[in-house]
Amino acid sequence: MVRAVAGSTALLSALLFTGCASLGAEPGYTPRTASGTIVSEDELTSATFEVETFLRTLDDGETEEIGEVRFTDLTAPVATLGVGGELIGSAAGPCFDTGLRTGGGDISVGPAEGPQTSTMPMDAEGREVAELVLLVHEQDPNAECFYRVVARAPLVWDEQ
Repeated sequence: MVRAVAGSTALLSALLFTGCASLGAEPGYTPRTASGTIVSEDELTSATFEVETFLRTLDDGETEEIGEVRFTDLTAPVATLGVGGELIGSAAGPCFDTGLRTGGGDISVGPAEGPQTSTMPMDAEGREVAELVLLVHEQDPNAECFYRVVARAPLVWDEQ
């Protein structure tokens, strides 16, 4: 099971639910929520987001915390954005290609009925997601990044 990758996150969306046995609650588990706004430095990419967590039980009986991320009022100069999370202790930079990260696949930009939704693990290797990021896949083979971070927002959990 892939939870975080050092390098490309291209396979994360395809592998996200591989090995999943069931979804549900675990005794003593309390779902967490977060909300906020994510805006790029150039202000061309922005959205309001909400995150709600749940536990997923894997085939081996282990559980992992998954976040359902819902974006509303999403605007960007591209048709598709990747969704990811920077883990605590990972150095933030312009590229999403290296370090400890988690990913949630792609979302479409444009008119939609309801929010754009993605899911992703909320931790990996004992480190929690500290920052929500939106990414673009670089089409230029000579680009510095395979996945370039276009917008970031700290992930601050609501108090329970």
